[in-house]
Amino acid sequence: MGAIVAAQFGGVIDDRLAGRSLSVEGRGAVTAVKERTLGAPDVRAVPAAERPVLQAAARDASVSAFRLGIGISAALVAAGGLLGAVGIRNERRDRRSDVRASECSGGQLVGAPQHAGRERGTAAPAPAGVA
Repeated sequence: MGAIVAAQFGGVIDDRLAGRSLSVEGRGAVTAVKERTLGAPDVRAVPAAERPVLQAAARDASVSAFRLGIGISAALVAAGGLLGAVGIRNERRDRRSDVRASECSGGQLVGAPQHAGRERGTAAPAPAGVA
């Protein structure tokens, strides 16, 4: 996604400055700011007349690239949510394999219940005195 945002940033700067003649310093500032996506141009060496133009172009490009990045991110999150909603299914619970409190007399701190030793889908033996 970073490459897409960087390409958007560079493209908008090029569009905003199309047809303008820039000084050597101005062209250098444009080249440098394109290497720092969403960055502000260093206009200290640029002639005063070109500074606002370069700053406005970089600002517009930053806003455009940021919005594109947020849009892509939102689309990816939405797609992930849809895939999760459609593709994730809870497994049906087998009531025969429930852990009974009588099998865990010591609780979780003493040891594992008998259920942990049974194979999946195997019914637990009935407790003594229950028919």
